[in-house]
Amino acid sequence: MKISEYMQMYREEKITYDHEVSGIFEDSREVVENGIFIAIQGYTVDGKQYIEDALHLGAKTIVFEKGTYTPQDTSSVNYIGVESVKVELARLLKWFYQGQSYPKIVGITGTNGKTTVSELVYQFLKSREENVLYLGTGKIKSYLGKEVVTTSPNTTPRLSTLYHHLFSSDYHYVVMEVSSQGIAEGRVLGISFDIACLTNITQDHLDYHKNMDAYAFEKLKLALSLQEQSTLILNQETAYYQWFIQASLAKCKTYSSSSFCAYAHAIGKIVSLDKEGMQLEIWQNGIYQQAQTHLVGEFNVDNILAGLLIAETLGFEKNDFFQFLPSFSPVKGRMNVYALHLSEKDIYVVIDYAHTPDGVKQALMSLRKLTSQRLITIIGCGGNRDQDKRPKIGKIATELSDLVCFTEDNSRSEPLPLILSDIVKGVTKSNYQIVEDRAKAIDTAITLARTDDIIVLLGKGEETEIIGSTIKPFSDINYVESLGGTLCLHPFTHSSH
Repeated sequence: MKISEYMQMYREEKITYDHEVSGIFEDSREVVENGIFIAIQGYTVDGKQYIEDALHLGAKTIVFEKGTYTPQDTSSVNYIGVESVKVELARLLKWFYQGQSYPKIVGITGTNGKTTVSELVYQFLKSREENVLYLGTGKIKSYLGKEVVTTSPNTTPRLSTLYHHLFSSDYHYVVMEVSSQGIAEGRVLGISFDIACLTNITQDHLDYHKNMDAYAFEKLKLALSLQEQSTLILNQETAYYQWFIQASLAKCKTYSSSSFCAYAHAIGKIVSLDKEGMQLEIWQNGIYQQAQTHLVGEFNVDNILAGLLIAETLGFEKNDFFQFLPSFSPVKGRMNVYALHLSEKDIYVVIDYAHTPDGVKQALMSLRKLTSQRLITIIGCGGNRDQDKRPKIGKIATELSDLVCFTEDNSRSEPLPLILSDIVKGVTKSNYQIVEDRAKAIDTAITLARTDDIIVLLGKGEETEIIGSTIKPFSDINYVESLGGTLCLHPFTHSSH
């Protein structure tokens, strides 16, 4: 495939050097001889700074935003100035990979629940021995008879990286988390999703999107991109539901954990709940079925319903999904319940990634139902991020907990005392203390805890480092396990009712 073929299809400019195209690259370090380098102006990095590096590695065509760069030598390299480098990148990739057989692509977006729903669908497909690729928070998983896991810096990878993964093996399915920032930065532009699922929209990332409507609109772009033969799956109770239901020509399926949403395609409720999991009743078309899961928390009812509708839309029987569900372990760092047996008392420690006002509220409200004893919460807020949510989280934590320790999360370059001061502005009760060191905050909570109390560690989940003025290794999970904590996950038994 030659660059002249692309130019004839999409552009009117004349090129000085016709060459075979070996690949499309956003990262100058990945460029190979006869490659096309796309100089993207990113959120923190300007790709034009790396044009010389790309040329040194053999790039023969450079694409840049019109009016922002002046080429030096056009005799042996093509320089193409365009209105939108992100759109041009999407076109180039579709052209370069034309004729390839696409897997079925499932995209899951939402403020909370993306990871659990994605993992649930991925693990289900894996249990069916399907060739499946998972792209999500912090990792990429490939299952082709055996599983290979690699780390990933972004929830949603760069578009060129995504295309590379799509066709690197014979995948039947791709399950991917789609972040609002990924959509805004064009990382899924032009991708044809067979299924898109919206879990919810609550406050987060307003440092990036500035306001809730702008945040919701980025997610709405995913629905707008769907074709008529695709399926849009929606949480019927979420904010901005009407935006989504009116924005797409795709088939729509809805779910709800509220009995008030009688017209949803799938409705679920909790029958029994304890620290080992939940028993559910799920209604579809007037018929109910019982389901068992090791997941805890009412919000996980919604996640299970989303996973069920995705599996059914992909053509699998719901009975197969329900049979799989009890074997699905909680995602690492998501509502993980640890038993901590100390000489003088037995307590529970719950580790969860919740770091948004709604996520914290849902986690604490769910855990409140698991204990008649006290709830002790340990939480902080990230630096250089949405400051508006800090007092809201402070208010929620103190109102829904018996005791709270406000502590370090990832302060980044922002002074930790300033972050903690912002959090405390929202408190309505005096049931809190500030313990800046996260390990000491955990120790403090354990000292204060009584038998059967629940200590809730929120905000970091499975993260393995704290990012402050320096980066230091620290894992909530590893620290709790070093104290003797053991993950609660026994064979599920449900009470009769």
